[in-house]
Amino acid sequence: VPIRYLAYPYGDYDARVINAAIAAGYQGALAAWGGGGWTPAKRWQEPRILISGTGTFNDFTRLVLAATP
Repeated sequence: VPIRYLAYPYGDYDARVINAAIAAGYQGALAAWGGGGWTPAKRWQEPRILISGTGTFNDFTRLVLAATP
């Protein structure tokens, strides 16, 4: 299965890393934090929601809904 998206290790990226992801054929990449607000314009640094792993499914749902415009 082709891998289309990259999650930057530790969320660490700059223009050089973005260009390497593009050259490798990825269609987009994810930063390590930043909340919601996903847009095609941010496809090389899409923000993610921090999930601690200790919350309930309802906690997760609230985080996602809060980050969705």
